[in-house]
Amino acid sequence: MSVWKTLSSIDVNQHTERKGQFTYLSWTWGWATLMEHYPQSTYEFLPNEVHNDESVTVHCKVTVEGISHTMWLAVMDNKNRAIKNPSATDIANNKMRCLVKALAMFGLGHYIYAGESVPKINPYEELHLVVNQGDPMDLLYHLNTLDEDEITEAYNGAPKGQKQAFKDQVRTMERAAHAEIDEIAQQLRDCMSNDDKTGLDEIWEDCTHLVRKLIGARLSPAEQHAFKAIRAVGDTQAPEHIESYSQRNGG
Repeated sequence: MSVWKTLSSIDVNQHTERKGQFTYLSWTWGWATLMEHYPQSTYEFLPNEVHNDESVTVHCKVTVEGISHTMWLAVMDNKNRAIKNPSATDIANNKMRCLVKALAMFGLGHYIYAGESVPKINPYEELHLVVNQGDPMDLLYHLNTLDEDEITEAYNGAPKGQKQAFKDQVRTMERAAHAEIDEIAQQLRDCMSNDDKTGLDEIWEDCTHLVRKLIGARLSPAEQHAFKAIRAVGDTQAPEHIESYSQRNGG
């Protein structure tokens, strides 16, 4: 099941609070819920943005299953009015509100911002949104969270007469993502040919867990052995093992 489908189906209504005309989701409950489902998730607050009128905008980046979304929020009072020259407490409180908005980008409590009271899931719209964002790797991450029945359901949800075109669009982007991984695998091979441990380490550390698994399916046993041997040079701990991975649809 995809991240969006999992989190957007969770009823958050028992964990919200009303302040005036606005509804807020508890950030502590929201983060705890995310950890229950995706314990490797992380969040990061990016540098604050200070405006000419002395108001401030905070930014939060959340990463779940290798996919990152960044959300921003003006530092506001309880009436949602921007605060000029906000205090450290004002900024801290709004950072946590921004975290909750970032969680909504993955589906958790998203319907609060749409003014709805019941979660709604549309597999086609979810996949269509990822496709429209135009990043082949994001699409690959999303497809990796779906089983074949869920993918079929998403295709079948396309508007009448657009199903095949949508499937073709998805497959084209999926091939583009695998082409990117082929290029990374070749870069690793070049580093191995030159015994370039530094380059090998840098490329590998920039790879997500899914990309590492897919690269493992591309390297021969001899290449995997060379990879581990080069990375082990000078290390006090054994290097991370390359995992094998069976690609859906042949990659």
